[in-house]
Amino acid sequence: MSLGPGAKDKEVNEKMKYTRNYKLKGGFKGNSRGTSIQGPFTTLEEVFKRLPKDIGFNVELKYPMLQESEKEEMDTFGIEMNSWVDTVLKVVYDKGQGRDIIFSSFNPDICLMLSLKQPSIPVLFLTEGGTTEMADIRATSLQEAIRFASRWNLLGIVSAAEPLILCPRIIKESGLVCVTYGTLNNTPDNVKVQVEQGVDAVIVDSVLAIRKGLTAAVTEDHAAGSKIHDKPIHSLVSAYSSGC
Repeated sequence: MSLGPGAKDKEVNEKMKYTRNYKLKGGFKGNSRGTSIQGPFTTLEEVFKRLPKDIGFNVELKYPMLQESEKEEMDTFGIEMNSWVDTVLKVVYDKGQGRDIIFSSFNPDICLMLSLKQPSIPVLFLTEGGTTEMADIRATSLQEAIRFASRWNLLGIVSAAEPLILCPRIIKESGLVCVTYGTLNNTPDNVKVQVEQGVDAVIVDSVLAIRKGLTAAVTEDHAAGSKIHDKPIHSLVSAYSSGC
C-alpha cells in the first residue's frame, strides 16, 4: 500500500492509532509526515508482476498469535483470520502465474487454514523449536511441531537450529521436509552435523562461507572413504537472514 497526500486524512489517522509505535510515541508514527507515508509499501501483487516468472516465492504469512498480541499490547482490532487468508490466496492464485510457491507461517492456525483451503501449494510450519516460551502447545517444542505438521499433511517444518544440533536424529523418522534457521547455522560444523542427519536445507547469512565449509568437509570425508550427503551442496544452503 502506498499512501500520499491525496489519501483521506481521517481514514489514515484512524488506522495509525491502532499501531503500537503510535501509542508509545504519543501520536507519532515513524516514516510519516502527517498523513503521508514517505516510503511506498510494495504489495504482493506488484511483486508478482515485476519479478520474472522463473523466480520462486516463499510467502510467509505473519499473523500474530494471542500471546504475541498481548505481549506487544496490540489492539483487539484486526482483520479476521479466515478472510485474511482468503485474500492472500486470491492474490497468489490470480497473480502467481504458475511460478514455484510455498507458504510458511509461525502461526499454527494459519498453516492449518492454508492446508485445508487449497491442495496445490505446499505449507511449512515455522517454529522456534522450544527455544522461546510459547503459550500455544503446537509451538512449544520441536516434537509438537513435528506432530502438528504430520497430522495436518504439511510439507514440513522450519525450525530454529538449536534443538536439531543437539539432537539431529529427531527429524529423520518423521518423513517431513526439515529446514533450520538461526545464528548457529553460520558455523560450518553445525551445518555439517545437521546435513549428515538428513536436514534438507539450512538458512544462513553467508551462503558462500557455509558452502566453502561444507565443500571442505565433503573433500575430507571422501578422502576418508565416507560422504557427508547425497545432495549437492548448493541445494542445501538458502540465502535468507537468520533473523527470520
